[in-house]
Amino acid sequence: MRALDQDIGYLLHRTEECMHARLRSDLEASGVTFPEFQVLMQLAFGDNIPQNVLAERMGLEKSVLARTLRRLEKKQLFQRVPDEHDARVKRVVLIPKGRALQEQIVAMREHNLDEASACLTAKEVQTLQRLLNRLYVHNLGAVKQSSTDEVETT
Repeated sequence: MRALDQDIGYLLHRTEECMHARLRSDLEASGVTFPEFQVLMQLAFGDNIPQNVLAERMGLEKSVLARTLRRLEKKQLFQRVPDEHDARVKRVVLIPKGRALQEQIVAMREHNLDEASACLTAKEVQTLQRLLNRLYVHNLGAVKQSSTDEVETT
């Protein structure tokens, strides 16, 4: 049997838990929950997107995203704007207060990532990123195949 310190899955999970705990602590001090952080980070790559597209990008059910958006809306961080082509579609648009908080948490995230990887050289960080991406793509293919197999057998 493989020792836990030799188990890649265990090591990845344990590292992820530590990194998230550090980030969650900083987020709580800013009054932001982790789900709110995830939405704001996703919007850092471009807001003014339909709510259903945001849900798809985040891999969330629309109802789960809607709850988080309601909390962010109560904090007056964004507004839902009707789509100019289809009034049934609501677009998520950050307003100045939301953009300011987003900039703050993006900087916080960058600081946390720098702190978490401070024990590695820049070259080691690049190598780790490359290897983790390779593992992700490899395992994503296995997950997709497994899902396809389950559908075929039912």
